[in-house]
Amino acid sequence: MTALVRGANAQVASGEQPGLVIGVRWNLSEVECDLCALVCDSGRRALSDKHLVFFNNPASPDGAVVLRQVEHGSATEGDRAQVQVYLPGLPQQATQVVVALATLEPESKLDDVSNLDVTVFDPRDGEIEVTYTVGPEKSGTACLILVELYRHSGAWKVRAVGQGYDTGLRGLSIDYGISVE
Repeated sequence: MTALVRGANAQVASGEQPGLVIGVRWNLSEVECDLCALVCDSGRRALSDKHLVFFNNPASPDGAVVLRQVEHGSATEGDRAQVQVYLPGLPQQATQVVVALATLEPESKLDDVSNLDVTVFDPRDGEIEVTYTVGPEKSGTACLILVELYRHSGAWKVRAVGQGYDTGLRGLSIDYGISVE
């Protein structure tokens, strides 16, 4: 298992591994949050608006990226949400999956979310390959890119990003080319 710090990366899958799960935990707080994922090309643009996976669109059009989450306000000792990625099912032009956490309430910030942890594991055996504990990088943000899973030289790697948006999911969506009304 590799513990990442912001900006660090690690290889997580080779050609034989069919998928990965990115699990996210945080303490239940007054701030409701939603995990989301963007399936992107090499230009860091979402393949389409339907490639933003979130509570209103829980799967990518090809079914390769699926969001699972605990009902808002429910207590759990495990992951509050997971992004499941079936690597062979990703479109050829997909070179990365960006995973972010966003607040759902206007004017709320991730400062009030505690114990924010990310794990990346192999769904076949549940073995954790990578962890990332989010620190002060969430301060003042309404949306935070947690990690990005990306293809590099025939293998898949994960990077701990920790990039925040004070404009929330809207700002993230615009940066990745999603149409926002």
